[in-house]
Amino acid sequence: MESHKIDADQLSASSMSQYSFAPQRARLNMQGSHDEDSMRGGAWCANSEDKMHWFEIDVRRETEFTGVITQGRDALNESDYVMSYFLAFSNDSREWTTIHDGYSDWLFFGNSDKDTPVMNQLAEPVVARYIRIIPQSWNGSLCMRLEVLGCPLPDPDNVLYRQNEVTPIDYLEFKYHSYSEMVALMKSVNEECPNITSIYSLGHSSKGLEILAMVISGNPTEHEIGEPEFRFTAGLHGNEAVGREMILLLMQYLCKEYKDRNPRAQRLVEGIRIHLVPSLNPDGHEKAFEVGSELSGWFTGHFTEDGYDIFQNFPDLNSILWDAEDKGMVPKLSPNHHMPMPENFEANSSIAVETRAIISWMESHPFVLGANFQGGETIVAYPYDSHRLNKNTDSKKPHSRKKRQYEEEGFDVTEWGRGYHEEPEEDWRGREYTQPEEDWRRHGYSHGYDHGRDHGYDHSRHHGYDHGYDHGHDHGYDHSYDHGYNQGYGHREEEEEDNRGREPGYQYGEPEEEPRVTADESLFRWLAVSYASTHLTMTHDYRGSCHGDSAAGGGHGIVNRAKWKPITGSMNDFSYLHTNCFELSIFLGCDKFPHQSELVYEWEKNREAMLIFMEQVHRGIRGIVKDEQGNPIANATVSVEGINHDVTTAPTGDYWRLLNPGEYRVTVRAEGFSSVTKLCVVGYESGATACSFNLAKSNWDRIKQIMALHGNKPIRLLSHGNSRTHQSSTANSNRHVAVSKHRYSLDPQVRRERLRRLRIARLRRLRQMRLMRSTTTLPPTTTTTTTTTTAPPTESTTSWYDSWFIGEGLSSTPGGFTDSILDYTYEYKIDDY
Repeated sequence: MESHKIDADQLSASSMSQYSFAPQRARLNMQGSHDEDSMRGGAWCANSEDKMHWFEIDVRRETEFTGVITQGRDALNESDYVMSYFLAFSNDSREWTTIHDGYSDWLFFGNSDKDTPVMNQLAEPVVARYIRIIPQSWNGSLCMRLEVLGCPLPDPDNVLYRQNEVTPIDYLEFKYHSYSEMVALMKSVNEECPNITSIYSLGHSSKGLEILAMVISGNPTEHEIGEPEFRFTAGLHGNEAVGREMILLLMQYLCKEYKDRNPRAQRLVEGIRIHLVPSLNPDGHEKAFEVGSELSGWFTGHFTEDGYDIFQNFPDLNSILWDAEDKGMVPKLSPNHHMPMPENFEANSSIAVETRAIISWMESHPFVLGANFQGGETIVAYPYDSHRLNKNTDSKKPHSRKKRQYEEEGFDVTEWGRGYHEEPEEDWRGREYTQPEEDWRRHGYSHGYDHGRDHGYDHSRHHGYDHGYDHGHDHGYDHSYDHGYNQGYGHREEEEEDNRGREPGYQYGEPEEEPRVTADESLFRWLAVSYASTHLTMTHDYRGSCHGDSAAGGGHGIVNRAKWKPITGSMNDFSYLHTNCFELSIFLGCDKFPHQSELVYEWEKNREAMLIFMEQVHRGIRGIVKDEQGNPIANATVSVEGINHDVTTAPTGDYWRLLNPGEYRVTVRAEGFSSVTKLCVVGYESGATACSFNLAKSNWDRIKQIMALHGNKPIRLLSHGNSRTHQSSTANSNRHVAVSKHRYSLDPQVRRERLRRLRIARLRRLRQMRLMRSTTTLPPTTTTTTTTTTAPPTESTTSWYDSWFIGEGLSSTPGGFTDSILDYTYEYKIDDY
């Protein structure tokens, strides 16, 4: 019943109180909805007006029945359960035989509460096709959930059935293991394959049991440069036993197949550092194991000894990220990856000791991909697990990744806009872009030259996603930016252009009623599909979900957890936002703790899916980030244009970025180094694309030393009227500068047009000066001697700044003043860098 091997059309009853309490709701541990209007009742409930009640199961073949397990109704405020019942059997559903003790019908005693399963075993097995439960007394309403114990008899005439039976593999141990048996099995695998396995501890549980892990790799004791790290975990909830046994079977399988020189097993072991943790909650594991598979309830061993659900016991980093996004702080002022732990984390007593051990383990290894096995459903759930609706798309301010690259290089966007009229953010957000075109032209486009809009945007449009970049210029960027084009209401053109290169499934403005999605939504969907589609039954949606939840019965056996059963502080969300690891939850079946005989079938259903999922760690790009001397650079940030989520390099300088096939512009940044951008192509063939980087030292260390000598006071930069002198003194265009409010593109046509306009403006000024001189009369006897003093050329003292094209007759200072002295504070931008 609980495993759904018996279909809904095999269940019938004398009556039902309403459709939400139909016979198909009578499965053991069926979870109902607490919403009164929901159609998902927590049990089968009979019509109270009927006098005769029964519940019938047709197993469709001769079966040897050995017992029945009953349970009350799953309800928040009700206490409905059956206290006693009769059992009857039949082979044709017309003539029934009731179990009796020789004198009268045998009355079986049922439940004394609504949650605890109660098992009644038959004194002798009964062979039949149909079984009926006939309730005799009950508490509250007549409602019940049940499980039937029995074994189908083999059909000697059905040769095909016997041929398709799954036969156990000799070297695998198909049995449930207690905690001590699990430890013994792990040690035996380590002794059999000492060269590729190693056992270590994550920490201890509340009762002092060790949380053990096994590494399987060509060099299991240490991380090898270029080798990704992968993890499978199980036992977050102690009664979800299938995942624990699948990991123990995988240990045995990889060890044996590697020794037998299976090529696929050898590629997995030598190409991936595999971490397997069969029991993250050993206290709950022991509690559920003692009860057994038949009587283990929905929450038996689910929590830790201290009462915590480990899976949703992690710090809530989603709220921190989303609040920062709503305030426009991401990614300049707040990161989009490796979110810091909350300030009160260490003192927070609501974090379980097991959770703290897992967090420390996550931080100590450069995991790339992982999955945790759970139970109670047959589906793969991907993050986000937490739920928050998107803001109105019209009022949500997009944050262009191209603009972000300017900001992280150190340019002060507020300096670019000095001299322009910009309305407060909340004002134009509230208007929802409803102003007529002439209004927003006055606010955003009318400042500066008109051709800044007419040509700047056309140039970026013709060059696709280059968006005004000159990738051959100084590490791949020309840090020019048209403020008049991007300020005010000009964001609409930028959104259209910037979204052209987006990865499918990634968008800044989702529908208003949709929950927020990760920046790697399409990749997560692929990872989920890779497991679900390879699993033998996970995509069989015709049976529906285990508990009648329509969201869980989605296509392809995958679901976004936030749309299904949202939770806060999940392990998956924490892994994505705090580390480099992409983690999913794999629900292996409706029955959390099936009978031991089912383990052979569970292994066959999941074996290939587990291998395929491990191989996905090689999907995307990989590489090593080094300096010019060949030394690895740790903690460098790897950014992919169009995906607002970064990863960092490991202490050994290597990195892995999971990506779907396509072309990606990848930028690597590290403190004290100049950033580098490359175009990396991910193909459809197996294996990650190599994309390594060599970074050159920047002058920021020297700048910090100079600022420290002057007490970190603002640096005074002299501005010069001579455009040639100023142009030579502002070389190296990848550092913080005070830029003109005009944007100068390196496109030849745009440059010639602007020079032509500047020459026309200069000729007009010269004509005015001649007219003024012609109207001035000097005395004839007066001789004027003019002495011209040529100032010595000023030596450039700001060689660390980027080169910036300065047009003739213009200055680099905001407002166009050539004799001003600009106070430019670097303290904030260095900290931000």
